[in-house]
Amino acid sequence: MGRKFANGCLCFGPASFVSAAFILSQFASRGCKFIDVDQPDSGFMSQLLLIDQVDYLGVFCFQTENGVNYAYASDAVFSSEHALARNMAYATTIMGAIAWCFYVLASCLRFPPPLWLLISSVLVATCVCEGLNFKWFSSNECDFFECDLATSSRCGISACVFWFISAIMTYYVFKDSKDHEGGEGGN
Repeated sequence: MGRKFANGCLCFGPASFVSAAFILSQFASRGCKFIDVDQPDSGFMSQLLLIDQVDYLGVFCFQTENGVNYAYASDAVFSSEHALARNMAYATTIMGAIAWCFYVLASCLRFPPPLWLLISSVLVATCVCEGLNFKWFSSNECDFFECDLATSSRCGISACVFWFISAIMTYYVFKDSKDHEGGEGGN
């Protein structure tokens, strides 16, 4: 019984989850609505961002009350948690792009089973990195301000779930590929 695609049709399920996770992850990390900020009257935000009416904070930008988005200055880091969120956003982008490119090639090229296991591990690491973005909610800023989930952070939660489902599904592709390779060994 032959396969229609290089790695069989089984890899198209996780491919759709990887694509959805990557798109949601990019919206979460690049969107300016990660944390909904209710700030008391103080000069902290105006000293750091030079603007008083900040409504939302993002990993790389913020949004004012009138809906205008601004990128942070290159040296504007609120805390070590904010720096961690930035670094994890970069790591998620890199690992997610690798996994997505892998799945783009999966219908054309036959991959050995250990490579499927490696990609499954990369997807788990991507899920962890996506989740570490939320460490920012335990920072001093969120102790000072009232922080709530916003649109981008909700997309980040969805992306984290999709990364994890993709990792599990990719592991099953690994098992199927390993079983299929074992079955061809006797021919």
